[in-house]
Amino acid sequence: MLSGIATDICVLFTAGDAHMREYDLWVPQDAVAAESDERGRWALEIIAQSMGAETAATSQKSLGEWLADLTQ
Repeated sequence: MLSGIATDICVLFTAGDAHMREYDLWVPQDAVAAESDERGRWALEIIAQSMGAETAATSQKSLGEWLADLTQ
């Protein structure tokens, strides 16, 4: 799971590094922040579409559920 501030910079590039190292990614949309909603959505879209990351909010999926999904 990856969370942080500056979704469109720090989180995006950290997700890219993790993806290149073949880590499974979950970047909960409610656990990241950006200066604007538009930039935050843009970054999450790239993370989901280009890196195959899960972006469901923590209210929609727990860490345990995400981990269980990885083993199936």
